Amino acid sequence: MFNFFKKHKKPEQPKALSCISFEINEDGTINIVCDWPDFTDDNVKSLATIARYYALGIHAVNCGLLEADIIETLKNHDTSNPYNNLFVHNVLIEIINIEKTIREKNPAYHKPVISPLNVLNEEN
Repeated sequence: MFNFFKKHKKPEQPKALSCISFEINEDGTINIVCDWPDFTDDNVKSLATIARYYALGIHAVNCGLLEADIIETLKNHDTSNPYNNLFVHNVLIEIINIEKTIREKNPAYHKPVISPLNVLNEEN
């Protein structure tokens, strides 16, 4: 769906149209860096297309649609440094812990809006 840049980049990476980066600070705060081309009369025709892809990227991040892709990217990390293995393992454990905490604090999390039994019991 989306291309992610890994530590060991493939030689043929497509040129990025725009970028949204998340920088994690030592104090746990997050910087969100948004970047897009400088639009001019020469490239203004691409503005709507780039804006659409940018919005799709933001939506995908906000809705968790990229979680599986990000996890897969993490699993394909550079293994030349054994601490990378430890870091990725810890990140994956923390993702599981966060999901567990969310489910415990909000029992309706991941529950369907309409119960499957209600749908099956509906009379036509």
